[in-house]
Amino acid sequence: MSLASNTASTDAQETASLEQRALEKLARALCSQTQQLALAARTRGALGSREAGLQSEVFAERQAQVMSLLGTAAAPVDEPRMARLERLIEGIRFSRHFFMNV
Repeated sequence: MSLASNTASTDAQETASLEQRALEKLARALCSQTQQLALAARTRGALGSREAGLQSEVFAERQAQVMSLLGTAAAPVDEPRMARLERLIEGIRFSRHFFMNV
């Protein structure tokens, strides 16, 4: 293996590791912000509808999945874990949008 290909491989691994850490931080931040928005909506009495109840349940489930993923030690770069985090982040963004607009 040449020095250039070894360096490229190391750079790719480092980039993937940074991306994984960024996803983890984003997931934590979105969960925290969405939880605050949900609590504010509950305080305003805006979560009385069936849809709001379902949205609250879905968010709680996604948040639990995120916390479970973040609680497990990850391999240096774990592609399936990153893909799962990306899907959960997208779902939490939908929850956040809902709670921001009720």
